[in-house]
Parts: sequence; C-alpha cells; structure tokens
Amino acid sequence: MCREQEPPLEDLVCGTAYYCAPEVWVNDYGPKVDVWAAGVVLYLALLGTFPFYDRDPNMVEVMICNMDLEPSYVSPCMKGLGYRISGLARECLEALLVKDPGTTRTASPRPGP
Repeated sequence: MCREQEPPLEDLVCGTAYYCAPEVWVNDYGPKVDVWAAGVVLYLALLGTFPFYDRDPNMVEVMICNMDLEPSYVSPCMKGLGYRISGLARECLEALLVKDPGTTRTASPRPGP
C-alpha cells in the first residue's frame, strides 16, 4: 500500500505461500495448482503441519521449488505416539504433491485395472 508504483504483474504471486504449487512461483500455472493446494490441505489434516514449512515465505518458496526436497510424511506433533499415515494416504499425497509441472497432476481418478 505504501509503494508509489504497483509491481509488474509477473512479480505478483497469488495465494498463501504454504499452498502455492511450484508453478505459481514462476508464474506459469493453470488449474493443476488447485490439485496441489488440495494435497496441502489433506497433508495438513493428516499430519498437522504443512508439507513445506518455514516462518520465512522466501524459504517456503525455495523448499517448494527444490525438486530434490520431499515432505517428510511424518507428523512432528505425533512423534513418540506411534502415529503414521497409511500407505494409501501417503500414495494419495504423493500423487497430489507432484513438483514437476510436466507430470500429470489431476483431480481425475486413475483408470482402473
């Protein structure tokens, strides 16, 4: 609000950092980013934390865009209590939180056998 000029449109990132798919950070995105955000919501519901978390939003961007960094799939709140998500839940999260935008990430169910 205090800026004299608005930033260029290509510098505008829409959404809360924790929910932004990698494509959002490079301003090259479409409907698939909503599937990523659904994966973040499910991860949060199952594990009580975001898949990529840091207090600094710039670090969140780095973590999300780093193709070699994966979520831990371990709840920091439930360590020592023996809580683990099921293999199917993890598989679902992995399908939703695909970092490579060239890889299919859709809301459509996989074709059956």
